[in-house]
Amino acid sequence: MIVVPFSIHDLCYGEERFLSPHFVRERIEHFKCLFRECLGEVIALHMQRSSELVCAVAALVELHTPFTIINSRDGPLLYGAQWLYDEKQLYKISSLENKTSESDDGRCEDLCFTIRTSGTTGEAKLVAVPFSCIEPNVDDFRERFHITSQDVILCATSFCFDPSIIELFLPFTTGADLLLVPDHVRSQPHLFSSVLRRYKPTIVQLTPSVLSLLDENTLAWIFGSSSPIRCLLLGGEKFPSKLVKRFRSPSNLTKVFNVYGVTEVSCWASIAEIPHSFNNVTIGSPLKSTTFTLTEENELLLGGSRRCCVNGMWNVGFTATGDIVQMVNGGLDIVGRTDEQVKLNGVRCNLSAISESVQSLSHVTFARASIYKEKFLVLFVKADVPIEDALRVLIPAGLFPSKIVYLDIVPVNRNGKVDCSKLLEILEEQCSKAMKTSTSLLAFLSKFGIKVDSDLSNHSFTDYGTLMRCMTS
Repeated sequence: MIVVPFSIHDLCYGEERFLSPHFVRERIEHFKCLFRECLGEVIALHMQRSSELVCAVAALVELHTPFTIINSRDGPLLYGAQWLYDEKQLYKISSLENKTSESDDGRCEDLCFTIRTSGTTGEAKLVAVPFSCIEPNVDDFRERFHITSQDVILCATSFCFDPSIIELFLPFTTGADLLLVPDHVRSQPHLFSSVLRRYKPTIVQLTPSVLSLLDENTLAWIFGSSSPIRCLLLGGEKFPSKLVKRFRSPSNLTKVFNVYGVTEVSCWASIAEIPHSFNNVTIGSPLKSTTFTLTEENELLLGGSRRCCVNGMWNVGFTATGDIVQMVNGGLDIVGRTDEQVKLNGVRCNLSAISESVQSLSHVTFARASIYKEKFLVLFVKADVPIEDALRVLIPAGLFPSKIVYLDIVPVNRNGKVDCSKLLEILEEQCSKAMKTSTSLLAFLSKFGIKVDSDLSNHSFTDYGTLMRCMTS
């Protein structure tokens, strides 16, 4: 891949730095000289998020030398790297140590980058992505969105999340201006809003969770008649239908897309343009060099000529996504995951279906059903009012949650998705406080001769089944 001239608006230094195409080219050439001794071997870049990192990646792309972006110096072997660059020095990782690397058996001359999956839908995996897999995505988007050097492409996605590669490679191949923002901006809505309004990017890619963090005025602006955004891509999570319907103005000219993909076939697999008026959202049609097929259980499989190496093994044939789909108006809609089919009180249910049903309630802006300790149904919600009464009408008694956790803010992880581990922490903190309160109450009652049969301090809340709901509601 030859990197065409492009400029960078870098906001990662605490102040704006504009790098002209000429200066960007100088930095690319600097890094090409530095990395020439590493040709064909994976280089781990342990660098601050900055224009320097962008130029280092561009240099490696031109050298056709694979890279990986890491957050910690102690992790290059986990990414199959033979070299480490830490902004000061280039290190050779010993060949003896590197024999333990997961990707040894999967190297190829076409390798572009390696990345680890987040583990949110299973165990974390090392994925080695060749140019032949990622370039069709870039080519498809460049042609589909008619991207030119006049565009401004927002780069706000964490470099630990593979959609960030799309945000980098589109300027590399079109000459569009790259608007690079710090990682912390995603989780601080007032800063993110300020960046969007000031720099007016034309191509924006976000997760629904990050979009939902923005205030109502900013959302109305994004989906309003004066929005500078030509193309808005929403992916990585369920499409936020309720939010888009609420804020999108009939005069809004922004093209809104639902994009779908899995890191195991990096990056995106399909796309659907969302009209102003819609009822159902599908994952759309396959992108270049990608095909779909379904198993008998309606699990979506990805095929085509795009192949990645996962944990040292190259994908052969079709890749399982773990997503269960159904046909809706001629398209495929994701209705859940294979690992979200559970049985509660003898009733088989789908956690995604429960979440979607709850989120359909008028005052609910977020809902996530989860199983705790393989036994208890917990519902996390962000709502304007209590929803217990509405839930009793909506959900069968046998599937009523053991605990409802009300959220002020939906936690988001570094990839811009809902942070499930943080949700678990919130749940356990609330229940721990409730247990302490209940223990104090029983001690108080015992002073009046009211005896109890068990000591709550010797148990966790999960030992009490639906009693937990009574104690913590």
